[in-house]
Amino acid sequence: AENMRKIGELWRNMPPEERERYAQEAQQAHEQAQAQQQQMAQAYGNAYAAGQQWPAMAQGGRGGGFAPQQPGVTRTLSAYHLFVRHTLQQLKQDNPGLEQGECMKK
Repeated sequence: AENMRKIGELWRNMPPEERERYAQEAQQAHEQAQAQQQQMAQAYGNAYAAGQQWPAMAQGGRGGGFAPQQPGVTRTLSAYHLFVRHTLQQLKQDNPGLEQGECMKK
């Protein structure tokens, strides 16, 4: 919890120019996800757009359930979440013995 508090403080105190880097990365990821979503809609037609089961799943293929917006991802990450991910990765590199839970606590 303490590290997450510090990460939030770093984000709040970050200069706008540095934040813009993460905002651009988030925008690119969002545009890429939209393009993939359009490709899926074209490939699977109305079943995908209506949130119905994917054809392979309806025929007893692997998986099950309804078509997500993008396979494996429900929505794109915000600039803040990209910053948190980057900061936690850096923390893990600097402290290789720390477990995931420990990274967020200390």
